[in-house]
Amino acid sequence: MESIHKSKQRRLGETLSDQLRLSELRTRLAERKLLEEERLAMDLGQKSQ
Repeated sequence: MESIHKSKQRRLGETLSDQLRLSELRTRLAERKLLEEERLAMDLGQKSQ
């Protein structure tokens, strides 16, 4: 009985860390996208001048 509870807790912890990893990746991707868009906008701005 005790071991089942412990393995459930462990599985929950793994799920949480997976979710954290995923949200961290999403954040990094979003930041990279923003940087690329800013760079593109700056390039376009320089070309139009």
